[in-house]
Amino acid sequence: PAMSKTEQPTHGSQVLLRQPEGRPDRVEELRLLKRTFLIMCVAFSLNHATVTTPFVYSSSVLQHSVGYIGNAILNFGTMLCSLFVAPFVNSTIGSKGSMLVGMVLYAVYVICAAIAAATCGDYDSGKGKCEAATAAQWIFFA
Repeated sequence: PAMSKTEQPTHGSQVLLRQPEGRPDRVEELRLLKRTFLIMCVAFSLNHATVTTPFVYSSSVLQHSVGYIGNAILNFGTMLCSLFVAPFVNSTIGSKGSMLVGMVLYAVYVICAAIAAATCGDYDSGKGKCEAATAAQWIFFA
């Protein structure tokens, strides 16, 4: 039986690309889309992994109250921004710009967390934890 023009031949789970009539550049367009998607996945994954690392360090390395309060502020701020700020930013500067702004702000958060972790007032080497918070920890992390 002959295939109609809308059917795609398949091989296992992979759809074989076929040139649609009048669109000879379709295969290149699909390859570019796949490449762009993979680049975005890798960039987002690396950025997200970089941001979750301070979450772990803040509750284990920083002084108890600084770490937990800082994480609570971050989560609450993220929720508020997702609800109220993100739609405005996305409609103003577009999806790519919004992603770039979000990733840059994540990088600022990671830098602030690193500064806070490096400024411990009283480090207890037996516990491996900061026992006394400094003003820098409160300023940069909470």
